[in-house]
Amino acid sequence: MSTDHQQDRLIGGGASSRASLGERRTLCISVSGRFGLDAHQAFRDAYQPFLMRARRCEIDLHDCEGIDSAGLAQLLILRDLIGLEQSQFLLKGCSADVCRLLGYANFDRLFTVIPR
Repeated sequence: MSTDHQQDRLIGGGASSRASLGERRTLCISVSGRFGLDAHQAFRDAYQPFLMRARRCEIDLHDCEGIDSAGLAQLLILRDLIGLEQSQFLLKGCSADVCRLLGYANFDRLFTVIPR
């Protein structure tokens, strides 16, 4: 996959976020560690350069150890900013615990959730 550009940001607590704009203008973001309030600015800084050019978004949560309400809010903010339909916004590689939490929050109605 060729990418236009890539951004890496370290997030407090040992978490990190990586974003790139790839084929078919897909914004790809990988989150590792705990996705919460400490991740807010770094997460935003990672995707911001690609926001206006993205036509699809994939958030890779394979290495995400957990997500709290602040992490959920960040996903909602990104969804609103990017303005994509459910089928164009994927949360993939979710652990059973993360999938369960996304289900409790009804995120499966807003995003396409793909478990590990």
